[in-house]
Amino acid sequence: QIWDCERIATDILRAFRLTRAQRQLFISYKRSDCLPVVGQLFDWFSRRGFRIFWDTVSVDAGDDFQRTLWGRMADVDLLVFLDTPNALGSKWVHQELARAHDLGLGVLQLVWPERTRTAGTEFSDFIPLSMDHFENRTALPDDRLNVAALDEICRAAEHTRVRSLPARRWHVISDLVDQAEAAGLDAVVHPVEPIELYKQQKKVAEVVPFVGVPDAFSMHQEEMEIAKRWSLPKSL
Repeated sequence: QIWDCERIATDILRAFRLTRAQRQLFISYKRSDCLPVVGQLFDWFSRRGFRIFWDTVSVDAGDDFQRTLWGRMADVDLLVFLDTPNALGSKWVHQELARAHDLGLGVLQLVWPERTRTAGTEFSDFIPLSMDHFENRTALPDDRLNVAALDEICRAAEHTRVRSLPARRWHVISDLVDQAEAAGLDAVVHPVEPIELYKQQKKVAEVVPFVGVPDAFSMHQEEMEIAKRWSLPKSL
């Protein structure tokens, strides 16, 4: 049996409640360049337990597309950008990359053969694809990735996701501390536990920094943890 080190690291961090249980991913691409590859990625990431936002299947008819798009992006951990020959000809791809930057998302960039990386994406993790990554060795719009390439991409995505989460969490914490100071409160930040807010040395609130949009289950878990801490004897 072959150990999947990136997946094991993710599971360990989740066990210590340092990452979210639900792993979510957004695919940014130019439809006319690589639709078969997007379908492959959707299938492979789904098998690995990711929830994937793909515009073709993730937006219901009649929904406000852009509002749904921005809402879903705020809740994902990772953006996979397919840097194909015509990708930046799409206004949606431009907007998705800008939104990912604003949110501090981890980005895994798949650079198509014979292309240089798109300017402004130098801080993304990237995989330079070659013709050897494709089944027909053409990288044309109807070509597909081979199994080895898909496996490499999924392993790289696990690594990028885990590496980006602490940075996103710190972004949330920094913004909260700034807002607390503006409101005349002192914030005490702990490595794992909620942030404590004080006014004139009296604790007035505890705040849980959360990456993404918290669901009912996540909020219930945090409430149980807070209640447990408050019920402990003060000597502990």
